[in-house]
Amino acid sequence: MSVLAHAYWRGRPPRQLRALPLESVVQRLTDPTVLACDRAAGSRRRRAIATLAAYGLGIKPIEAALDGLGAPVRIIKQRVREQERSLGAAFTENAAYRQTFIADLPELRDERNAAGRDPPPNDANCWSKLSTRIYPERLVSVVVDVEARNSVDGVAKGLDPQSWGQCGTAWKTGKGTFLAHLDNNTVVPDPEITPHGQAYVNRSLYENFLCQLTFCDASFELFLGVTATKATGLYHVEFWLTPGGGYPKGTIFGKTEDLLADQGNLEVRLSSTAGVSTVHGEKAFALKSDSATALVASFLQQTELSSELGELACCFRQ
Repeated sequence: MSVLAHAYWRGRPPRQLRALPLESVVQRLTDPTVLACDRAAGSRRRRAIATLAAYGLGIKPIEAALDGLGAPVRIIKQRVREQERSLGAAFTENAAYRQTFIADLPELRDERNAAGRDPPPNDANCWSKLSTRIYPERLVSVVVDVEARNSVDGVAKGLDPQSWGQCGTAWKTGKGTFLAHLDNNTVVPDPEITPHGQAYVNRSLYENFLCQLTFCDASFELFLGVTATKATGLYHVEFWLTPGGGYPKGTIFGKTEDLLADQGNLEVRLSSTAGVSTVHGEKAFALKSDSATALVASFLQQTELSSELGELACCFRQ
Protein backbone atom coordinates (compact mmCIF):
# COMPACT_ATOMS: atom_id res chain seq x y z
CA MET A 1 0.00 0.00 0.00
CA SER A 2 2.92 2.36 0.59
CA VAL A 3 3.83 1.92 -3.09
CA LEU A 4 0.39 3.22 -4.05
CA ALA A 5 0.68 6.16 -1.67
CA HIS A 6 4.06 7.22 -3.07
CA ALA A 7 2.83 6.71 -6.63
CA TYR A 8 -0.42 8.65 -6.24
CA TRP A 9 1.27 11.54 -4.44
CA ARG A 10 4.41 11.48 -6.64
CA GLY A 11 6.81 10.54 -3.88
CA ARG A 12 5.31 12.83 -1.23
CA PRO A 13 2.29 11.11 0.37
CA PRO A 14 0.41 13.04 3.09
CA ARG A 15 2.00 12.62 6.51
CA GLN A 16 -1.24 11.36 8.05
CA LEU A 17 -1.14 8.28 5.82
CA ARG A 18 2.11 7.21 7.52
CA ALA A 19 3.45 5.54 4.38
CA LEU A 20 6.70 3.63 4.65
CA PRO A 21 9.74 5.45 3.19
CA LEU A 22 10.53 4.34 -0.34
CA GLU A 23 13.85 2.93 0.86
CA SER A 24 11.98 0.59 3.22
CA VAL A 25 9.57 -0.40 0.45
CA VAL A 26 12.49 -1.36 -1.79
CA GLN A 27 14.11 -3.34 1.01
CA ARG A 28 10.92 -5.34 1.64
CA LEU A 29 10.31 -6.07 -2.03
CA THR A 30 13.89 -7.22 -2.68
CA ASP A 31 14.44 -9.23 0.51
CA PRO A 32 16.27 -12.38 -0.72
CA THR A 33 14.68 -14.51 1.98
CA VAL A 34 11.18 -13.54 0.87
CA LEU A 35 11.99 -13.88 -2.83
CA ALA A 36 13.31 -17.37 -2.21
CA CYS A 37 10.23 -18.75 -0.46
CA ASP A 38 7.19 -16.62 -1.34
CA ARG A 39 5.62 -17.62 -4.65
CA ALA A 40 3.94 -14.20 -4.98
CA ALA A 41 6.99 -12.05 -4.21
CA GLY A 42 8.08 -11.62 -7.83
CA SER A 43 4.56 -10.68 -8.84
CA ARG A 44 4.32 -8.00 -6.13
CA ARG A 45 7.67 -6.57 -7.22
CA ARG A 46 6.48 -6.42 -10.82
CA ARG A 47 3.28 -4.61 -9.80
CA ALA A 48 5.27 -2.17 -7.65
CA ILE A 49 7.57 -1.29 -10.55
CA ALA A 50 4.63 -0.75 -12.90
CA THR A 51 2.77 1.41 -10.38
CA LEU A 52 5.73 3.64 -9.51
CA ALA A 53 6.78 4.02 -13.16
CA ALA A 54 3.23 4.80 -14.32
CA TYR A 55 2.96 7.77 -12.00
CA GLY A 56 6.52 8.85 -11.28
CA LEU A 57 8.96 8.64 -14.20
CA GLY A 58 11.14 11.73 -14.02
CA ILE A 59 10.73 12.10 -10.24
CA LYS A 60 14.11 11.49 -8.59
CA PRO A 61 13.04 9.56 -5.46
CA ILE A 62 10.73 7.32 -7.45
CA GLU A 63 13.35 6.64 -10.12
CA ALA A 64 15.83 5.85 -7.34
CA ALA A 65 13.33 3.34 -5.95
CA LEU A 66 12.87 1.83 -9.41
CA ASP A 67 16.63 1.43 -9.69
CA GLY A 68 16.66 -0.22 -6.27
CA LEU A 69 14.01 -2.67 -7.43
CA GLY A 70 16.14 -3.60 -10.42
CA ALA A 71 13.74 -2.10 -12.94
CA PRO A 72 15.00 -1.46 -16.49
CA VAL A 73 14.24 2.27 -16.18
CA ARG A 74 15.85 3.25 -19.49
CA ILE A 75 13.84 0.66 -21.41
CA ILE A 76 10.61 1.61 -19.62
CA LYS A 77 11.13 5.28 -20.51
CA GLN A 78 11.82 4.39 -24.13
CA ARG A 79 8.69 2.21 -24.42
CA VAL A 80 6.54 4.83 -22.69
CA ARG A 81 7.77 7.58 -25.06
CA GLU A 82 6.94 5.36 -28.04
CA GLN A 83 3.40 4.86 -26.75
CA GLU A 84 3.01 8.57 -26.06
CA ARG A 85 3.96 9.40 -29.65
CA SER A 86 1.59 6.76 -30.95
CA LEU A 87 -1.47 7.29 -28.72
CA GLY A 88 -1.09 10.85 -27.43
CA ALA A 89 -3.39 11.98 -24.62
CA ALA A 90 -5.14 8.62 -24.43
CA PHE A 91 -1.90 7.29 -22.96
CA THR A 92 -0.27 10.30 -21.29
CA GLU A 93 -3.38 11.21 -19.29
CA ASN A 94 -4.32 7.71 -18.19
CA ALA A 95 -2.03 6.41 -15.44
CA ALA A 96 -3.94 3.15 -15.10
CA TYR A 97 -3.43 2.45 -18.81
CA ARG A 98 0.30 3.21 -18.44
CA GLN A 99 0.49 0.91 -15.41
CA THR A 100 -0.97 -2.03 -17.34
CA PHE A 101 1.27 -1.32 -20.32
CA ILE A 102 4.44 -1.18 -18.20
CA ALA A 103 3.57 -4.33 -16.22
CA ASP A 104 3.18 -6.24 -19.48
CA LEU A 105 6.49 -5.18 -21.01
CA PRO A 106 8.51 -8.32 -21.87
CA GLU A 107 11.35 -7.08 -19.66
CA LEU A 108 8.99 -7.18 -16.66
CA ARG A 109 6.55 -9.90 -17.64
CA ASP A 110 9.21 -12.56 -18.17
CA GLU A 111 8.95 -14.57 -14.97
CA ARG A 112 12.67 -14.73 -14.26
CA ASN A 113 13.09 -10.97 -14.76
CA ALA A 114 9.96 -10.19 -12.75
CA ALA A 115 11.05 -12.29 -9.81
CA GLY A 116 14.66 -11.11 -9.71
CA ARG A 117 17.78 -13.15 -10.28
CA ASP A 118 16.61 -16.21 -8.36
CA PRO A 119 12.81 -16.54 -8.63
CA PRO A 120 11.02 -19.05 -6.40
CA PRO A 121 10.04 -22.27 -8.18
CA ASN A 122 6.28 -21.52 -8.09
CA ASP A 123 6.31 -17.78 -8.75
CA ALA A 124 2.73 -16.52 -9.13
CA ASN A 125 3.56 -14.29 -12.05
CA CYS A 126 1.57 -15.70 -14.95
CA TRP A 127 -0.86 -12.76 -15.23
CA SER A 128 -1.16 -9.96 -17.79
CA LYS A 129 -3.58 -7.18 -18.77
CA LEU A 130 -4.37 -6.48 -15.11
CA SER A 131 -7.01 -3.76 -14.92
CA THR A 132 -8.52 -2.38 -11.70
CA ARG A 133 -11.32 0.19 -11.56
CA ILE A 134 -12.50 1.80 -8.34
CA TYR A 135 -15.85 3.58 -8.03
CA PRO A 136 -15.69 5.51 -4.73
CA GLU A 137 -19.35 6.00 -3.93
CA ARG A 138 -20.79 5.46 -0.44
CA LEU A 139 -20.75 1.76 -1.32
CA VAL A 140 -17.28 1.52 -2.84
CA SER A 141 -17.19 -0.75 -5.89
CA VAL A 142 -14.08 -2.46 -7.24
CA VAL A 143 -13.90 -4.22 -10.62
CA VAL A 144 -10.86 -6.22 -11.71
CA ASP A 145 -9.98 -8.09 -14.89
CA VAL A 146 -6.85 -10.07 -15.65
CA GLU A 147 -5.60 -12.79 -17.97
CA ALA A 148 -3.64 -15.76 -16.65
CA ARG A 149 -1.41 -18.23 -18.43
CA ASN A 150 -2.98 -20.97 -16.36
CA SER A 151 -5.74 -23.56 -16.74
CA VAL A 152 -9.27 -22.90 -15.47
CA ASP A 153 -8.78 -25.60 -12.82
CA GLY A 154 -5.50 -24.03 -11.71
CA VAL A 155 -7.05 -20.58 -11.42
CA ALA A 156 -10.11 -22.02 -9.64
CA LYS A 157 -7.91 -23.38 -6.85
CA GLY A 158 -6.60 -19.88 -6.15
CA LEU A 159 -10.01 -18.19 -6.43
CA ASP A 160 -11.56 -20.61 -3.94
CA PRO A 161 -11.92 -18.51 -0.74
CA GLN A 162 -10.30 -21.35 1.20
CA SER A 163 -7.06 -20.50 -0.66
CA TRP A 164 -7.01 -16.75 -0.03
CA GLY A 165 -4.93 -17.21 3.11
CA GLN A 166 -2.31 -19.15 1.17
CA CYS A 167 -2.19 -17.02 -1.96
CA GLY A 168 -3.04 -13.46 -0.86
CA THR A 169 -0.64 -11.28 1.13
CA ALA A 170 -3.22 -9.58 3.35
CA TRP A 171 -4.37 -12.85 4.93
CA LYS A 172 -0.96 -14.42 5.55
CA THR A 173 -0.17 -12.34 8.63
CA GLY A 174 -3.55 -12.99 10.25
CA LYS A 175 -5.45 -16.22 10.79
CA GLY A 176 -6.20 -16.53 7.09
CA THR A 177 -9.44 -17.82 5.60
CA PHE A 178 -11.16 -21.13 6.30
CA LEU A 179 -14.61 -22.64 6.46
CA ALA A 180 -15.98 -22.19 9.98
CA HIS A 181 -19.01 -21.43 12.11
CA LEU A 182 -19.69 -19.75 15.45
CA ASP A 183 -20.45 -21.78 18.56
CA ASN A 184 -21.02 -19.73 21.73
CA ASN A 185 -19.07 -16.86 20.13
CA THR A 186 -16.14 -19.18 19.40
CA VAL A 187 -14.83 -19.67 15.86
CA VAL A 188 -15.01 -23.40 15.12
CA PRO A 189 -13.28 -24.62 11.91
CA ASP A 190 -15.34 -26.79 9.57
CA PRO A 191 -13.92 -29.61 7.41
CA GLU A 192 -11.96 -28.32 4.45
CA ILE A 193 -13.35 -29.02 0.99
CA THR A 194 -10.52 -30.60 -0.99
CA PRO A 195 -9.06 -30.24 -3.45
CA HIS A 196 -9.64 -26.51 -3.54
CA GLY A 197 -11.55 -25.23 -6.54
CA GLN A 198 -14.61 -27.45 -6.09
CA ALA A 199 -18.28 -26.46 -6.11
CA TYR A 200 -20.14 -25.96 -2.81
CA VAL A 201 -23.25 -24.11 -1.68
CA ASN A 202 -23.97 -21.65 1.16
CA ARG A 203 -20.91 -22.37 3.29
CA SER A 204 -19.65 -20.09 6.06
CA LEU A 205 -16.12 -18.69 5.68
CA TYR A 206 -14.11 -17.05 8.44
CA GLU A 207 -11.79 -14.28 7.20
CA ASN A 208 -9.10 -12.44 9.13
CA PHE A 209 -7.60 -9.51 7.22
CA LEU A 210 -4.57 -8.12 9.04
CA CYS A 211 -2.14 -5.43 7.92
CA GLN A 212 0.29 -4.18 10.55
CA LEU A 213 2.62 -2.01 8.52
CA THR A 214 2.98 1.61 9.58
CA PHE A 215 0.86 2.82 6.69
CA CYS A 216 -1.66 0.00 6.77
CA ASP A 217 -2.70 -0.40 10.40
CA ALA A 218 -5.90 -2.37 9.93
CA SER A 219 -7.47 -5.54 11.23
CA PHE A 220 -10.83 -7.14 10.46
CA GLU A 221 -12.46 -10.40 11.43
CA LEU A 222 -15.66 -11.39 9.68
CA PHE A 223 -17.79 -14.17 8.34
CA LEU A 224 -18.79 -14.46 4.71
CA GLY A 225 -21.38 -16.63 3.10
CA VAL A 226 -19.80 -18.34 0.08
CA THR A 227 -21.11 -20.37 -2.84
CA ALA A 228 -18.96 -21.79 -5.65
CA THR A 229 -20.26 -23.22 -8.92
CA LYS A 230 -18.25 -25.17 -11.44
CA ALA A 231 -18.86 -26.21 -15.04
CA THR A 232 -16.73 -27.03 -18.06
CA GLY A 233 -14.46 -24.04 -18.66
CA LEU A 234 -15.96 -22.04 -15.78
CA TYR A 235 -15.59 -21.49 -12.02
CA HIS A 236 -17.64 -18.83 -10.21
CA VAL A 237 -17.58 -17.73 -6.55
CA GLU A 238 -20.13 -15.51 -4.79
CA PHE A 239 -19.46 -14.05 -1.32
CA TRP A 240 -21.44 -11.82 1.03
CA LEU A 241 -21.13 -10.48 4.56
CA THR A 242 -23.02 -12.43 7.25
CA PRO A 243 -23.17 -10.32 10.44
CA GLY A 244 -23.86 -11.96 13.79
CA GLY A 245 -22.35 -13.04 17.08
CA GLY A 246 -20.26 -9.90 17.39
CA TYR A 247 -18.90 -10.15 13.84
CA PRO A 248 -17.71 -8.36 11.79
CA LYS A 249 -15.28 -6.50 14.00
CA GLY A 250 -12.29 -4.41 13.03
CA THR A 251 -10.06 -1.41 13.50
CA ILE A 252 -8.23 1.07 11.27
CA PHE A 253 -5.39 3.05 12.86
CA GLY A 254 -6.47 1.77 16.29
CA LYS A 255 -10.04 3.03 16.02
CA THR A 256 -13.02 0.71 15.82
CA GLU A 257 -14.57 0.67 12.35
CA ASP A 258 -17.92 -0.86 11.49
CA LEU A 259 -17.98 -2.84 8.27
CA LEU A 260 -21.45 -2.45 6.79
CA ALA A 261 -21.05 -4.33 3.52
CA ASP A 262 -18.57 -6.72 1.90
CA GLN A 263 -19.87 -8.63 -1.09
CA GLY A 264 -18.88 -9.64 -4.59
CA ASN A 265 -17.85 -12.43 -6.94
CA LEU A 266 -14.84 -13.99 -8.64
CA GLU A 267 -14.94 -15.88 -11.93
CA VAL A 268 -12.59 -17.61 -14.33
CA ARG A 269 -13.50 -18.67 -17.86
CA LEU A 270 -11.62 -20.50 -20.56
CA SER A 271 -10.22 -18.02 -23.08
CA SER A 272 -10.22 -18.41 -26.85
CA THR A 273 -6.42 -18.06 -26.62
CA ALA A 274 -4.71 -21.39 -26.02
CA GLY A 275 -3.29 -21.74 -22.53
CA VAL A 276 -4.95 -18.57 -21.23
CA SER A 277 -7.84 -18.07 -18.81
CA THR A 278 -9.77 -14.82 -18.31
CA VAL A 279 -10.47 -13.79 -14.72
CA HIS A 280 -13.01 -11.25 -13.49
CA GLY A 281 -13.69 -9.98 -9.98
CA GLU A 282 -16.18 -7.57 -8.43
CA LYS A 283 -16.37 -6.35 -4.85
CA ALA A 284 -18.45 -3.77 -2.99
CA PHE A 285 -17.83 -2.61 0.56
CA ALA A 286 -18.81 0.17 2.92
CA LEU A 287 -17.59 1.43 6.30
CA LYS A 288 -19.80 3.28 8.74
CA SER A 289 -17.14 5.90 9.45
CA ASP A 290 -16.77 8.90 7.14
CA SER A 291 -13.27 9.62 8.44
CA ALA A 292 -11.20 10.85 5.49
CA THR A 293 -8.06 9.06 6.64
CA ALA A 294 -9.87 5.78 7.19
CA LEU A 295 -11.59 6.00 3.83
CA VAL A 296 -8.41 6.86 1.96
CA ALA A 297 -6.54 4.04 3.69
CA SER A 298 -9.38 1.65 2.95
CA PHE A 299 -9.45 2.83 -0.68
CA LEU A 300 -5.76 2.08 -1.13
CA GLN A 301 -6.03 -1.24 0.73
CA GLN A 302 -8.87 -2.37 -1.54
CA THR A 303 -6.90 -1.28 -4.61
CA GLU A 304 -3.96 -3.39 -3.49
CA LEU A 305 -6.15 -6.36 -2.56
CA SER A 306 -7.89 -6.19 -5.92
CA SER A 307 -4.59 -6.14 -7.76
CA GLU A 308 -3.70 -9.34 -5.92
CA LEU A 309 -6.26 -11.10 -8.12
CA GLY A 310 -3.32 -11.79 -10.41
CA GLU A 311 -1.56 -13.66 -7.61
CA LEU A 312 -4.69 -15.66 -6.77
CA ALA A 313 -5.08 -16.60 -10.44
CA CYS A 314 -1.48 -17.81 -10.68
CA CYS A 315 -1.05 -19.34 -7.22
CA PHE A 316 -1.53 -22.91 -8.43
CA ARG A 317 -0.03 -23.48 -11.86
CA GLN A 318 -1.32 -26.31 -14.03
